Amino acid sequence: MAIINDTPAVAYLDRSSGGGRLRYVRASDLSGTSWSTPITVDSSPATGYSPSLLLVNGTPAIAYTTADASHNLKYIRANNASGSSWGTPIIIDNSAATPQLQIINGNPAIVYTRVREGQSKYSLKYVRASEISGTTWTVPLNLDEVGDARAPSFKIINGKPAVSYLDLTNVDLKYITANDVSGTIWNNPVTVDAT
Repeated sequence: MAIINDTPAVAYLDRSSGGGRLRYVRASDLSGTSWSTPITVDSSPATGYSPSLLLVNGTPAIAYTTADASHNLKYIRANNASGSSWGTPIIIDNSAATPQLQIINGNPAIVYTRVREGQSKYSLKYVRASEISGTTWTVPLNLDEVGDARAPSFKIINGKPAVSYLDLTNVDLKYITANDVSGTIWNNPVTVDAT
C-alpha cells in the first residue's frame, strides 16, 4: 500500500485467474472509505508476486516478481497520476524474490533477494534506475552473498539507503548501509541480533 496523490492505493496479486496477475486499486477519497474499480496492470501468466508500490516522479510504480521458471524481477510505472493507465513492464533481473522499492537520491531503486546459481540460498541485491522514472536501470550490486538473505526491509537512514534482513543460514538479523546517497558503494553487513 502507498499514498498515491493524496489517497491510499494498493498493488496486489490476484490469483483468481489461476497463475496470478498484477492488480492495482486506488481509493476514491482521502480516508479510503470508497474505492475505484481494480485495474489489471500486468496480465502475463504467473505474475504480480510480492508487489511493492511507490509514487515515482508523480505517478505510481510497482516492483514485483513472476512465478514462472524465470522468476523475473519486473518494474512498471503508470502513464498518469491516478494509475488508470499503465506502461510496459521492464525486466530488471531473474531468479528474484521479495522486492522493496524506494526513491534513492531522486531515482527509483529496488532491494531484492536472488537465488544463487546452483543453490537454494538467496543473495541480497540492489539496483537503481539511471533516471527519475525508471525507464533504464544500472547493473545490480551484490550486497551480501555469504548467508541466505530473506525478508529485506529497505529504507533511507541518515540520507543513505539501508536494508535490514534475515540471514537464514546463520539465523542472524543483519543490517547494511550504503556509503553514499546513491548506493553505489556499500559497507559490510552488521549483525544486529545473532539469535
